[in-house]
Amino acid sequence: MATTGTADENWTPDGLAGHLREVSLARVVSRADGDGLAAAAILGRALAARNIPRHLSLSPTAADATTRLSESSTAVTLGFPVGEHVCDADAASLCAYEVARELGTDPDPGLAIAGAVAAGTEPQGPALDAARERGLTNRPGLAIPTTDPAVGLAHTGLVHADFSGSVEAARDFLAPLDLPAELDPDANERLASAVALAATDTARPDRATRAIEAAIAPRSSPTDLETVEGYGDVLNASAAMAPGRALAALLGTPELPTLRTLWEQYGTALHRAVDDLAPAEGPVAMGTVEAIPPRDVARLGRDFQVDADRLYVAGPGAITLASSEVDARERLEIEFPEAAITGTDRLATVRTETDLETVLTEVEPDR
Repeated sequence: MATTGTADENWTPDGLAGHLREVSLARVVSRADGDGLAAAAILGRALAARNIPRHLSLSPTAADATTRLSESSTAVTLGFPVGEHVCDADAASLCAYEVARELGTDPDPGLAIAGAVAAGTEPQGPALDAARERGLTNRPGLAIPTTDPAVGLAHTGLVHADFSGSVEAARDFLAPLDLPAELDPDANERLASAVALAATDTARPDRATRAIEAAIAPRSSPTDLETVEGYGDVLNASAAMAPGRALAALLGTPELPTLRTLWEQYGTALHRAVDDLAPAEGPVAMGTVEAIPPRDVARLGRDFQVDADRLYVAGPGAITLASSEVDARERLEIEFPEAAITGTDRLATVRTETDLETVLTEVEPDR
């Protein structure tokens, strides 16, 4: 079972649900990524169903969340280890799902497990059980949120290849496969194999081979977004592109057209930025992006585009380091405090306005 709380006090989902029933205004602060977006939507829907007054917001960092939490001693945080009432789980969306059930509502398990996938966590617990009851199964093919493989290939944030970023280029790639209008298991297998071969034809096929695993052999989603992994990709893209608009869409109806539009817009911008990354001339590479956050640009660049051990990408108010080793957070901590850094040891981001060249002078003095 997911738990909530701090180092001094742990809450079970039923305890947090009891807390929410008694507050005059439920203030929820969630992390501004795919998992946090799903968690905020799940809990927001549950609070609405129980007519509990609420204020939902998404924060990019723990520091920003702490500032918002100072406005209320009864606020709930999703995805951040700060505050008095915290969803402390690998995936905030799975924790929010359990809290929503304890509030006596019927939350969407498809959204919860997609949020977990967006967080890089394997779905588990009551949400996974409920999703299986609603038809969740493994199947061959691509992890995309649409039945149109060309649209899926052009915009997915899980792989980058020559077909990425352009529906026309994706259709040209698919033409020789002669796929049927409705893909059967054999067609899905051929499609996934062709994509894997194209995406791993790079200077570093070892990295691409590991990364492509996230884009093939998905689980069918108990929602209209086709696959769990594809839904998770939509959540991450929507949170990166327009988190407030995405949350409003998930709290209202119809939600899917807005999310799909954000996903397509983000995918186009993302792949354009990856294509613009300069070739590496050594173990360290760098790039800049203006229209979108740097995280996914750095990830796809490292895995499919740039032959460097470490790729730094500067974006609006942030710098991301994608490393082939488990040293991304450690290297950023040379210049920035640990609390300012989010992500993993292979993909870490710091919120900063510092110029990238200045950062590299301190972090990579021997480059």
